[in-house]
Amino acid sequence: MSEGEIRKVNKEAGKLTIRHGELKNLEMPPMTMVFQVKDEAMLDQVQPGDKVRVDLRKRTANMLVSKAELDKRRKAWKPNYPASQTPWQEIYRATVGQLDGGGCLELALDYQDLVHTKGIPRDSH
Repeated sequence: MSEGEIRKVNKEAGKLTIRHGELKNLEMPPMTMVFQVKDEAMLDQVQPGDKVRVDLRKRTANMLVSKAELDKRRKAWKPNYPASQTPWQEIYRATVGQLDGGGCLELALDYQDLVHTKGIPRDSH
């Protein structure tokens, strides 16, 4: 295990360039290496110059950035949505909720659990 520094963030390729210190357990001198990340979303949170703790045996690189700094970065982060290619895609994006919330048509939320909130509907179609 060794500490290092992020030198480059390549979002398109999903890679980080990290300069790490000596890895005594692997008999490796300090060097700069390129690593493929597991979760490309984390690339929006890291910046060149960030300190990391590298463990090649576990295949991890843990950020050594303060919680306050990470909170500041998350607050300033803006998602990069691709432009809609059709009007239907634009309508879908504007009216359907996130998958972790059920991916429901938000316009229809008042009609969920209809039997308990409004009684038995007179027609089922």
